[in-house]
Amino acid sequence: MILYKNIKLHLTELFKFLIVLCFVSTVSYGQKINISQVKVSDFDETSFAPSVKDSFLYFSSNKKRNTINSIVNENGDYFYDIFKVEIKEKNRVNSKIIPLSDSINRMFNETSSCFYGNEVYFSSNSFGQINKNKVGTFGIYLAKEEQGKITGVKPFKYNDKRFNVAHPSVSSDGQLLIFSSDNIAGEGWSDLYFCKRLGEEWSAPQNLGININTDGMETFPRLSGNNLYFSSDRKGGFGGLDIYVSKFDGKNWSKPKLLPEPLNSKYDDFGYAANSDLKSGYFSSNRIKKKDGLFYFEYDMPIIQNYYQQELYFCYTLEETEMEETDSLKFSWNLDDGTIKEGSVIYYCFSDTGTYHVSMSILDKFTGTVFKNVSSYDIEINAKNKPVIDFLDIKPGTVNVFLNKKWTNFEYTDYYWIVDGDYVFEKDLTLKFKNKSEINIKLVIWDKENPSSAIGIERVVYK
Repeated sequence: MILYKNIKLHLTELFKFLIVLCFVSTVSYGQKINISQVKVSDFDETSFAPSVKDSFLYFSSNKKRNTINSIVNENGDYFYDIFKVEIKEKNRVNSKIIPLSDSINRMFNETSSCFYGNEVYFSSNSFGQINKNKVGTFGIYLAKEEQGKITGVKPFKYNDKRFNVAHPSVSSDGQLLIFSSDNIAGEGWSDLYFCKRLGEEWSAPQNLGININTDGMETFPRLSGNNLYFSSDRKGGFGGLDIYVSKFDGKNWSKPKLLPEPLNSKYDDFGYAANSDLKSGYFSSNRIKKKDGLFYFEYDMPIIQNYYQQELYFCYTLEETEMEETDSLKFSWNLDDGTIKEGSVIYYCFSDTGTYHVSMSILDKFTGTVFKNVSSYDIEINAKNKPVIDFLDIKPGTVNVFLNKKWTNFEYTDYYWIVDGDYVFEKDLTLKFKNKSEINIKLVIWDKENPSSAIGIERVVYK
């Protein structure tokens, strides 16, 4: 059972939570990341917390609604509601911005939203205790969307008026819910928690632990496949809130990694919502005029359909065809890398590129005479001018995978990995096999001056 702290927030304090927690407001190795603002706000408005369903972009904004519920706070600003707008293409959206129904958008603030099937999840403080100078803390609410109408709004079982529960995200299979809370049982100002689906209910929340949470602020989680994106003001970032990613291996979450510039900046960057391709999507930032706005990002990189199937080592069958080996005559091969092998037919794998002067000698066992360099020839290995994926064992079940630059003369400036179907924008990979016996690795490499030069290499790394 989670322990709670007793919090009583006045309206100004509540907005302090909203402003700080909600919107305090290339990987590179050569890859370029294009950033462009999504025009959904006027100069006096702020918008944040994007999510995508079908062809619509959903977000929270303090736009004025044509409804009696669209009131102003004590600072003269409108409260936050959830809106949607049709996506025309990438960062271009329809001019008609539509507020969700009054069943969701109530009197005060509605923020982050996410979807699973016809289930709708969102944050709000409009459903709690409301007095003249105080509104309820944030909670998560669930609803159903049927035939374009949202009905049946009900509170999350684990909401509590003593602390804030906000920013829900549900996994693609609907079995995991992650959210942010300033529960006193956490590691810091706010932490990430998770629940597992139990039929029609959710299990009791559990803290994601010190591998994810710090003594600072962790907020705005977003699940995308096996990746968990979230924002944090922890040490080591670019400044303010920064976006991190952690990957689930079936049992544990990996150590969070900071996304590169320009996704992160010295300003507050949060509410990251990647598309299914993981190389494009939306996020929030106050990098322009220190007002929260929506941004579209896209990694500028080629997509490969056909991959060269790589064998890491360069293997050859060497055979002497002019003479036959007898009880007296024995063949010995000098492979020019310190290796000597015997036999009229040998099979050998060289472990590096280069030119090897291979020679065969004959030993007459009866006389002890050695006939050196009876035959010889050169083997030139250049990896077919393809980049080579190499790996080193770190410890049992863990390997470091990297691009072996010495094995190719292919000119390149940029590359990225695909690991079991997921894009990974890192220089090297650390793979943990856990229950797997093999992991499929793909590498795409190209010269930015000649994008058509892109080559895809694929290999399987075995346990």
